[in-house]
Amino acid sequence: MTRLYRDEARGLPDPVVIEDVGGRLFERCLSVLMVSEANGCICPDCQSRLKPKGDRWTTSDAPECECGWTCTFADWSESWRHRELNGANAIDAFRAYARKWPVTRTARSQMVLIDELIHAFHYGLINDPGRPAANNLIEGSVAQVVELLDDFGDRTFGLSELSSHHAAWQSTTSGMVQRRRSSRIHNSD
Repeated sequence: MTRLYRDEARGLPDPVVIEDVGGRLFERCLSVLMVSEANGCICPDCQSRLKPKGDRWTTSDAPECECGWTCTFADWSESWRHRELNGANAIDAFRAYARKWPVTRTARSQMVLIDELIHAFHYGLINDPGRPAANNLIEGSVAQVVELLDDFGDRTFGLSELSSHHAAWQSTTSGMVQRRRSSRIHNSD
């Protein structure tokens, strides 16, 4: 991802890198959606996509494949635990990306779509940004991801759409960081 933004900052975006990063984000979004909606999994033995009998996997309707592979609901849940695959209240950003990526053809449009996704936020009930959606996509703490995305914003070269994403990002992030710091200080008293 760093190379993607470095190339963009130099005014030399590489369509192959854009396609690679965007494709990997697409696959990650599909995983986030599968876990968040609890409505499918991939059989590790035959790679078939399994669907629950109802809307979601439950303890009485755990994954079971025609090839014979099966697991308990607890094992299925454990398979994605601590992997940041629950889209929670940023799910709309993941859905939008998963819907748009396959039909987005130009490198410029793909770059804008990638940038839009990684600069999305998880919003709370009162429209309060809790953390970046990029924490579901990029390994690191909230502070590390914020620092990385801030650095990406500093590297933007010429796409006006990226500049607007970064301006909104910085405005939202500064408030989010202040609230998180204030909350930690208040809770440590």
